[in-house]
Amino acid sequence: MEHLYLYCICFSDCNGALIGDGFCDDQLNHAECNYDGGDCCIEVNTDHCVYFTGCTCHHRENCIAGFIPSVVGDGVCDDETNNADCSFDDGDCCIDINMARCSNCTCHHQENCVAGFIPSVVGDGFCNDETNNADCNYDGGDCCGYDVNTARCSDCKCYHNETCNFGTHPLVADGFCNDETNNADCNYDGGDCCGSCVVTDYCLQCECIGGANVTNVLIANGFCNDKTNNADCNYDGGDCCVDINTNHCSDCTCYHQENCIAGFIPSVVGDGFCNDKTNNADCNYDGGNVSV
Repeated sequence: MEHLYLYCICFSDCNGALIGDGFCDDQLNHAECNYDGGDCCIEVNTDHCVYFTGCTCHHRENCIAGFIPSVVGDGVCDDETNNADCSFDDGDCCIDINMARCSNCTCHHQENCVAGFIPSVVGDGFCNDETNNADCNYDGGDCCGYDVNTARCSDCKCYHNETCNFGTHPLVADGFCNDETNNADCNYDGGDCCGSCVVTDYCLQCECIGGANVTNVLIANGFCNDKTNNADCNYDGGDCCVDINTNHCSDCTCYHQENCIAGFIPSVVGDGFCNDKTNNADCNYDGGNVSV
């Protein structure tokens, strides 16, 4: 006990040599000694604190003092550092959340977005009211579209123009004319309401007011699209006849002769099988395939 008393007296005042030396010292782990220079929170070495009060990390106080605890941004959510002073645990309670060390495990959505830590729920395919705001990029566009997943929201509102301003509106330049996004903020629906190939399934006015003359993005995108598989849309750029991917169509019809005339040679031409629909001059007589 005598040795312990002498040890305590020797280090009763703030000792500059010990502060920030890489060892947690309980007798220096308080405001007057600047919380031991962060030694009890950052890569903690407990060799010098085992005889005292338990090598306690005063998380928030250290954050305020500029010593960021090692648990901040380590991939595990910690309630003690999930606050503004500790930069909301550097997003650990919102991004790919590991809850092994927390009890509340609260994601402060908007505060994290403001701090630059975008919660995992943004752009995950579900509309979330908590992140459907400017700070969180309007949930990455998840609250807008034709088939919004509303399992996690109550308001579930699509802020069309605001979402467009962040460049994440899923209806813009999707190949379908939409009245809601046919304005300057939304770049006039990305041109979807103009040109020779306008798909009007989702609009009432369907007015070309942007002046753009763009090629519909559904054309020649590698998928057969029934809506653009017509003469006005250049038979979907051949997508319904050449190396056909039918994931986006229901009819999936190949207009053989029309495609040949348009310059899209159907895959069946020259495939070794005689096909009546391509056995004509426009289709180079099926590439010479002869029925034997």
